[in-house]
Amino acid sequence: MNTLYTRRGALGLLLLIATHAAYAAEGGLEEVNNNLRFDGQLVADPCELDPASAAITLDFGTVIDTYLYLHTRTHAQPFVIRLKECDLTLGNQVEVTFKGAESGELPGLLAVTSPADSGLAIGMSLPDGTPLPFNQTVPAFSLQSGTSELTLEGYVMGEPGALANKTLRRGEFSALATFELNYP
Repeated sequence: MNTLYTRRGALGLLLLIATHAAYAAEGGLEEVNNNLRFDGQLVADPCELDPASAAITLDFGTVIDTYLYLHTRTHAQPFVIRLKECDLTLGNQVEVTFKGAESGELPGLLAVTSPADSGLAIGMSLPDGTPLPFNQTVPAFSLQSGTSELTLEGYVMGEPGALANKTLRRGEFSALATFELNYP
């Protein structure tokens, strides 16, 4: 839908430019130099990502399939994204977006990519249990001066179809995601 408006807008702009060019050729327009100005300000991010948080691995260890059949998901395991050298004069909040391929049966949860048909998905939450859906910006975290720690949790959840049909696929599993930090 946006593409259609862009094309119409581009056509209108092209006609406007052509009309003004013809008018200018007849001597009806005056040429003005340097009449478009661009301004901005380049600033630093309020915090730096601690290198230890640049690549996080969350190992769920051994997950028993019968536990998932009974409880649908594992207990959450905590992990931390650590930000350092936070300067609150540059910003006092950070928004986080976790990006990755979502489960078809459990939107907002991360699809397990290996094996693809495992019947498992990965979920994330805050320590209080508030879900953190993938591919959506989550509520902003308040920053602390110096070092800020974003404590989050991950868990494994069985997809409804695999749980109902008792078809969870045993074996190793993995999934990949990316997190993006934005300072509003």
